[in-house]
This record gives sequence, C-alpha cells and structure tokens, in this order.
Amino acid sequence: MKLRHNLRVQMARKKVGSITELSRLTGLDYTKLIKFNNYSQRRLDPEMIVLLCEFFGCKLENFIFIYEGSDGTDDGFPKQSKCS
Repeated sequence: MKLRHNLRVQMARKKVGSITELSRLTGLDYTKLIKFNNYSQRRLDPEMIVLLCEFFGCKLENFIFIYEGSDGTDDGFPKQSKCS
C-alpha cells in the first residue's frame, strides 16, 4: 500500500497550470510542492496538506488516499507496457 494524492486533478479542476503557479497562488515553497507532486518527500507536511485542501476547497479524504494496487503493483502507478 502507498499513500497517494490527486494534486494534478485538483490543479486541473481549479485551472492551475503549473506547480510554479500553485506555489505563487498558495505561498507554498516550490521545492516542497515538486517533491510532494513527485512522491519524493520523506514526510508529509500537515500544514501544507491543510493549506492545499483549503485552497482547492476539498476534504482530506478527497485529496490523500491509500492505493492498494489493483493492477498487481502497490505503487499507485499502472504497469508500463513495452512498445513493440
């Protein structure tokens, strides 16, 4: 199981075109947002999550979720097919 988010879905819904724009609109650090978006942070910053939920107008359970891997993976991403 992995913790996943729908940051890009929320950004599209709110018509925020980039992480740079999101950083500018929210005042959140660009580097922290990039790490969050790429799942490369070691810990979640609760203040950042709350601010993002407030900005997007969503509840925590609609923003962060646990992915159990119905496609045979547990990382939240579909298996990549090889081109022939």
